[in-house]
Amino acid sequence: MPSKVFQYEGDQWEAIPLGTGVGVATGYVPEPDQWSVTFRCLSDLAKGDVKGYVRDSDPARLDDDELRRALARALKRRKP
Repeated sequence: MPSKVFQYEGDQWEAIPLGTGVGVATGYVPEPDQWSVTFRCLSDLAKGDVKGYVRDSDPARLDDDELRRALARALKRRKP
């Protein structure tokens, strides 16, 4: 699956799919409703990689606004 490049707060980021789905349920095995991605800041590699989740296994099918929201959630979780 391809990655997708998008802009967030003046930086260029890449959403890289990891191919891992997550689903939560009780009593049965659910279909994944979130997919793991690595967000990488291409314009400042010192920011490091950030693990996040999106609603599609292929980030290229998501619009930039959805990727920005997912990255914002991931960055918020990462802060101490």
